[in-house]
Amino acid sequence: MDVNVLGVFSFNHETFGERIRLNSTISGLKNKICEIWNVLTPLSIDLFFIRDGKRYSIETDSDLQSLACFTFAKGETSVQILVGRIEVVSNSVVCSEVSSCHSITSSSYEQQGEVTQPLLSATWADVFTHVGQIFGGGAKEFRMKVLQYSIESGYGIKLSKNEPKRVTVVCSKKEQLGCLFKVHACRKFNLPHLFMIKELNLNHTCGAGFRDTRRPPMSSRLVKCLMLKELMDNPSTKPKDIIKRFKTYYGVDLEYYFAYAGRNLAMTEIYGDAAKFYSKLVWYTEALKKSNPGSHVVLEVDTKTRQFQRLFVAFKACIDGFNYFCPMLYLDGTFLKGKFKGCLLAATGKNANQAAEVDSVFKSKDYLSFGSTYWFDLTSKNKSRDYLVTLFCNCVYASTLFEFDKAMDLFLEVGGSAVKKFLNGASSEHWANALFGGNREELALPITFSVDSIRVKIMNMMTERRELCRSWSSYLCPNMENILTEKINLGRSWKVTKSMPNFEMPIEVNDEDKIEPPACRPCPGRPSKKRKENIGVVKKKAHTSSGSKSYV
Repeated sequence: MDVNVLGVFSFNHETFGERIRLNSTISGLKNKICEIWNVLTPLSIDLFFIRDGKRYSIETDSDLQSLACFTFAKGETSVQILVGRIEVVSNSVVCSEVSSCHSITSSSYEQQGEVTQPLLSATWADVFTHVGQIFGGGAKEFRMKVLQYSIESGYGIKLSKNEPKRVTVVCSKKEQLGCLFKVHACRKFNLPHLFMIKELNLNHTCGAGFRDTRRPPMSSRLVKCLMLKELMDNPSTKPKDIIKRFKTYYGVDLEYYFAYAGRNLAMTEIYGDAAKFYSKLVWYTEALKKSNPGSHVVLEVDTKTRQFQRLFVAFKACIDGFNYFCPMLYLDGTFLKGKFKGCLLAATGKNANQAAEVDSVFKSKDYLSFGSTYWFDLTSKNKSRDYLVTLFCNCVYASTLFEFDKAMDLFLEVGGSAVKKFLNGASSEHWANALFGGNREELALPITFSVDSIRVKIMNMMTERRELCRSWSSYLCPNMENILTEKINLGRSWKVTKSMPNFEMPIEVNDEDKIEPPACRPCPGRPSKKRKENIGVVKKKAHTSSGSKSYV
């Protein structure tokens, strides 16, 4: 395989091209770079490239050849490689200088004799390299690059022309100070997804730029682009987590509005518009009925407004399972966290094993059912109930296993035997956040994703319990088998005498055997028949089926 990729090397706003093959070496490239730029030496050159917002160094021949193979396999004809300069500072600490920076930039700084990790925004000031540079995302990607350049360089920018086919960027101080900075890009071959720089002048004649970390020029679309991949991996990322990430990895203070709006845009791009998924419920319910014969699925919609009201799902496997449960159902519920809110209810029952609960739907917060069943016992049978309730809540909402163990030890120490009885038979993974095995944040997803995650949860749960039942060697469930064995062992020492088979109670009693009941005192007060009538009482007749009767 003939691997031949064009390497575009950039340093100090200057570029040159060199072919990279499988026989290319780092030393040969560094010598070539030194011939182009005399200020560099082979020992002071630092080669790296940026992909997906991360910095990757090129230190060995294998790194260079792997980059060429990767670029060739993706079908790309060129790869951009940035050239940095390594300098020794006064305290014998080595630091890497990016092409457009001075001795030490704002993105890589020295602290207590050590150079910290460069920020991910370190290369934003070098997003524009040469005339003819192509942006595969079209005008949207070009505008994002302009915003990144403004954030990192500290210069204010203005879009003098902002059209789908062409965009012109100038300095915000052009009218006041006549700054010559200008970047003009337009479509290449009139293709909407290809944008190419036609004119480039990166020289700011207005003075130095100031990088504002507290109120940088920001947009929710930039937040979406930077956080899209992380939200795919972890949909439970909250706006406050995005703010911390921007402060740590990009060195800017992000406002809550941009974090919230950017997260919503990213979630919409990943999962789609939540409102449109309600229209897909009709297809989804029909698919459930066809793929799960015997299931009961009911979708209720307001006939006048066509607004969603409720959805009931009972799978055939769950219906069959409830027939073998104890004749008692528990109802568990939790709130949905999506855009349109709502409530999720689940029917729960006890099987013959007594230790395992089989649910009809996904448990988002299992401690709700646990608390509704036993909360009265905890609060009414203990004098220090308020303090115990606080300790129990600490166990429920503990975020880590260490915090849960610490809170549980204190809960058991204070509560004693009453708490042990309260927790008997309730597995911690069913009510403690730290031990819960599911994904509670799926309640914030669109409705079809939430319902389908419930289906997958039930399917996995039933598969695990089916495999567990196959390992049973007795006819009874393990818990019942243990109880029966314990009772049998306890009764081995008992001596049981059999009653007389012909012993019967006589029907008639002889006169000699009659016994009268004990005498009792009459009820206090005057008998009703001898009571005197009050003056002025009118007698009324009450009509009955047998005739009339007078009463007072």
